[in-house]
Amino acid sequence: MDFDESIFEEFVLEAREGLETAEESLSQLLEKEQDPDPELLDQIFRAVHSIKGAAGFLMLKRMEELAKSMESLMSMIREKTLKLDSETGDVLTEGIDMLMLMLENITQSDEIDISMVMELINNISSSSDIDEKSGYEEQNYEQYESAQKDFQFEISPITLKNLPVMHEFLYILNYELVSHFSDKEDDPADLIKNLLSVGIIIDSELRTSEQNLEQTPQGPLWFTVLYSTILDPDFIDDAVYLPSDRIFPINRDELGDADAVTFNVISKKISLISLDNESTIEQPDQKDQAEQSFPLKDVVQTQQTHLPEISEPENIAHQKTQDSYDNDPDDNRHKHKEIFLQDEAEKELQLRHDFHADMENLDLLINLVGELVIAESMVTKNPDLKGLRLDNFERSSHNLKRIISELQSVVMSARMISLARVFNRLGRLVRDLSMKSNKKIYLKVIGQETEVDKNIIVQIAEPLEHIITNCVQHGIETPEQRLSLDKPETGTITLEARKEGTEILIYISDDGRGFDRNIIIAQAVKQGLASEDDDSQLSYEEACQLVFKTSESITKPESEKQSFPGMAMLKSRMDILKGRIHIQSVPNKGTTTVLRIPLTMGIIDGMIIRVGKASYTIPLLSIRESFRPDPSQITITMGGQEMVKVRDRLIPVIRLHKLYDIESDWEALDQGILINAASGSKNICFFADEIIGHHQTVIKSMPEYIGSIFGISGCTIMDNGNIGLILDVADIIDMLETHNNFQK
Repeated sequence: MDFDESIFEEFVLEAREGLETAEESLSQLLEKEQDPDPELLDQIFRAVHSIKGAAGFLMLKRMEELAKSMESLMSMIREKTLKLDSETGDVLTEGIDMLMLMLENITQSDEIDISMVMELINNISSSSDIDEKSGYEEQNYEQYESAQKDFQFEISPITLKNLPVMHEFLYILNYELVSHFSDKEDDPADLIKNLLSVGIIIDSELRTSEQNLEQTPQGPLWFTVLYSTILDPDFIDDAVYLPSDRIFPINRDELGDADAVTFNVISKKISLISLDNESTIEQPDQKDQAEQSFPLKDVVQTQQTHLPEISEPENIAHQKTQDSYDNDPDDNRHKHKEIFLQDEAEKELQLRHDFHADMENLDLLINLVGELVIAESMVTKNPDLKGLRLDNFERSSHNLKRIISELQSVVMSARMISLARVFNRLGRLVRDLSMKSNKKIYLKVIGQETEVDKNIIVQIAEPLEHIITNCVQHGIETPEQRLSLDKPETGTITLEARKEGTEILIYISDDGRGFDRNIIIAQAVKQGLASEDDDSQLSYEEACQLVFKTSESITKPESEKQSFPGMAMLKSRMDILKGRIHIQSVPNKGTTTVLRIPLTMGIIDGMIIRVGKASYTIPLLSIRESFRPDPSQITITMGGQEMVKVRDRLIPVIRLHKLYDIESDWEALDQGILINAASGSKNICFFADEIIGHHQTVIKSMPEYIGSIFGISGCTIMDNGNIGLILDVADIIDMLETHNNFQK
């Protein structure tokens, strides 16, 4: 079967998202190996199960083989015949990495060597077989059937969407292989060939978890198939060699957005599970029909809605067969459907349905919404309307502003991704590195729900991995060293993210040894980055910043054979994002690396101030207050820095007209206005001629031909059509600390 390229693209996107979720779940499970969360296990199982089904449909044989082996491994873990320990976790991690690699090279995936990963999986499975063999021998059939009576087929949307048009019938076929082949000369291979001759096996399950035939329990051996075919109920019985009570039809129209089909071999119940509801089809015995009831979740209130009978093709022969089915007491396959709708409280917890959009079109849409915000502001605040009483216009413009605000929120969220996608991978990195270095390390994550632009995610993933690697290998001490320093045996790395004004702030801290000033300067001199005179002139903090000037790890011990790209790579990556990176370190206490990344494209609330003929915007989130100072509040330091006293605290004053060399209306501080703004715990007061007002503004990056401007995070278009600059509060505060030795 030939497949369109778009099918493979959709498969890669969905499979990659599933594996990222699986990797996150696996990381959480390995943090506490005892009593693993079944829900997290299910997430991993579903990811590899879905890949197995879709890869088989797309004829990606090696990917299907690997996913199938991982699925078997996960089944053993779910059934508690295999313990999820660090060794098993490493094997699953290797499998996830290999599947990711195959997705990156989807057209050549069948040429990728998976033998090493398959050997690791087989070794783990074999060891479980040996450990559990005696237990299996004692297991009787009743226990086996009870444990295995319910299982689930995952439905790949790609598979359903691309089934042949003529395959309008779906069935679950339930074979009992022992009795099926006892009086036939055929073997299982003939059964599969027969099914494939008139249909497609979407998924199948052999109802045993054993890895070899010796362990298979005595008694029935069920083989259940999710089957797509052109055969309607008139002919399906004879074609698949099954009695009617072993064939269970599924109406394709009812599948909708279903994610899975669950089949219970004891009750013969089929459940269609989706994100929004659960649709159940039952075939109970006639004697149980009167007292039949559907189980409800104890914690969820539900209601029932009866749907009409499934419609069938309008032909006489088919209608006759349908009537015979309805009158057959042993086969009530076409009963009314019961749909259980969850209450509103649970609906709020449901996952959203994602869609994949072309990034260029999405960027264009975001730009257009930004222009719409500016155009709305230019219309509603047009100078020609000044002094006019326009009540209807005011109401209409207010409604327009509300709609645009909702539109921009939805559109902006389409490009935003939570940092959890990156942070969760770092948890695995810490675990792997700590095991290799024989260190005990705990990763504390704060603010992983913070959302940033997709482009930022791409750019910061590698820098964060490098910083975390430095923390583990150069920062955190060994357990013995930490105990000798009266520190806890387990080191802590803290990863924190938050939004502040027009920036995303990411802190990476460790409680390790900190930077050794003497080693840094000695290696910097050796690499020609500093002179010997700098040993006495550079402060500890200035010495720490030398790590950004080298292409190698400046703190790398001589005994360390592995090389690192160094912090210079991080600095260049932050320059691409027009962000900043700063290091704070205290000997024997630890090191904190701070990444400040601007919101390159966003919509913020800001206060417009005027300085002479120029207008500037300060993000409202950064503003603490505005006031006109009394002369008694103003003082000047010996270094010439103007300070204003606000509630017993001295805050430095920045004259924007001097900073950017423009003319202002006022020189005396008590004649203009001061705006107290903050970045973290540090404050600054901007001196302006007047406050124009508040407005919603679109942040745009500075044009490339202008480049970066000190103290400016971006620009915007004002209501009058002029260009306004957005002040970078944190950048200006950093300037004061660096050049004026200003301490908070």
